[in-house]
Amino acid sequence: MNPSLKSKPSTQGGAGRPRPTESSTNSQPNRQPLGITGRPTIPSRPSGPIVRPPSNRFQLSTTTVSRQPALTSRPSKTAIASRKPVPGNVRDRLAPGSRGVKRKSETPQPAFSDDDGSSSASDSYSDSDMSTRKRAKSSISSVDTHVASRRILVANGAAETAKFIHSRTLTASKLLYKPAMIAEDSAAAKVGLQYPSACGKEYFELKILKRQSDDEYKPMDDIEETIRIICHHYLPERVKRTIKPGRHEIVTGPYETVYSKRLLRAKNEGDVEKYIDIIEDFNKMLKALVEDGSMQRELRGRATLPLDWFERIHNQIYSRTVSLHVESLKQYETGTDDVYGELLPSLVSKIINVTQLSHDQIFVDLGSGVGNIVLQTALQVGCESWGIEQMPNPCKAAELQKAEFAGRTKLWGLSTGKVNLINGSFFDCPEIDEVLKRADVVLVNNQVFSAATNDNLLAKFLDLKEGAKVVSLKPFVPRDHRITKTNMNSMYGMFRTEVHEYFDNSVSWVAYGGEYHVAIKDSSLLRKFGQENGMG
Repeated sequence: MNPSLKSKPSTQGGAGRPRPTESSTNSQPNRQPLGITGRPTIPSRPSGPIVRPPSNRFQLSTTTVSRQPALTSRPSKTAIASRKPVPGNVRDRLAPGSRGVKRKSETPQPAFSDDDGSSSASDSYSDSDMSTRKRAKSSISSVDTHVASRRILVANGAAETAKFIHSRTLTASKLLYKPAMIAEDSAAAKVGLQYPSACGKEYFELKILKRQSDDEYKPMDDIEETIRIICHHYLPERVKRTIKPGRHEIVTGPYETVYSKRLLRAKNEGDVEKYIDIIEDFNKMLKALVEDGSMQRELRGRATLPLDWFERIHNQIYSRTVSLHVESLKQYETGTDDVYGELLPSLVSKIINVTQLSHDQIFVDLGSGVGNIVLQTALQVGCESWGIEQMPNPCKAAELQKAEFAGRTKLWGLSTGKVNLINGSFFDCPEIDEVLKRADVVLVNNQVFSAATNDNLLAKFLDLKEGAKVVSLKPFVPRDHRITKTNMNSMYGMFRTEVHEYFDNSVSWVAYGGEYHVAIKDSSLLRKFGQENGMG
């Protein structure tokens, strides 16, 4: 999941979770790697083990990554026995009026063509005949344009208050931080930063780390990157063209980078007063745009939230909440379905595009960990987003993120979809069962799930509405499955599948790319086979 905040741990619950590693011996307790300065270049499809430093926010220490992820955990026999049995007969669910099949209106279906063009009756029928294998392009900068015609990005009304955690609360430690650009025994300078809303300023201490580290929060990097993102995504073009360097300053490059470059120059010169003056100049310009309505008008013309914009906001949220409790997130039992890893924001953004998730739909993450993906869909798409996680420590961290998310998105002047987080098992939660009946896109990171767990999940998905999409790392329907007269009662016949590719650095547990799967609820496949063979 960025220039200022790095290395978040593997915190997405439910599945695909990598085996834990021993934390570094010199790590600070209850501290989390925060600053992101870019990920190392990793060759795709390595021929042997790769030793790499922490390259994303979900990895806590240096690990050796082999070509085949060590994700073979299976649930205990007791856990499997406690789960609901798989229904044996699917044909009963296809009767008129049965739940999940007959509806007043159906989600529009994308068009799929049959490779051989044949419509004659046969003894076998493959759901793969109507599926497509797609290779996703590396276009992750924003949500697809289908969202643009409907999503309203700007927050309604003019919120004047927002509850959020100020940066200065993160830099209070005298063991980690010292004043920047002044004597170490002096009091650190403080400055307020204006955001593109009427919610006031966030207050920062101008401090630097006593020991250089890429793993700790850097408040001045946070300031500089936030200003860059605001200038790039919020300012009208007419305003960008008026941004000029200060007197006797030479700054080249795009208009929106002028403030960031001026701040960097002042920092390198050790001129704290100049640094503060530049921020105050930015604050004055931005506040005037908020007060005269220019900022709101600019946002009303936008409907998408590019990935760098989302990551800037979410990195601020994460560093002020989850990072302070990272040690507790490593407390889980190995060898179970609770071993987990996470899909990184770039892959989630691709999934949003592939599934055409829009603001008027419902997204569900089964095994949501600290809620990162739930927050991403709620902010990047604006849809109603649900997550369920059974492990207590990730659930506590998720609630902290949810609270900060509400205040910080107001600070940034943005609208979001409703966020719903549940502490419990998705196999035993009536509330999530009801939500699944309405869901449009369901994500389950089932990388380490056993066959029994996947089958139990597939049985739950029979209650999805027609056209609902299930995104997973392992397929729920075998690739070679074909509907025949002898397997018409199989659950597999209720879904058609797509296979998509993800690229390097898209998941937390391996460096190289792979595949993810989209299963689409489509009972017409089974009905068509029955009609063609005189069985219905």
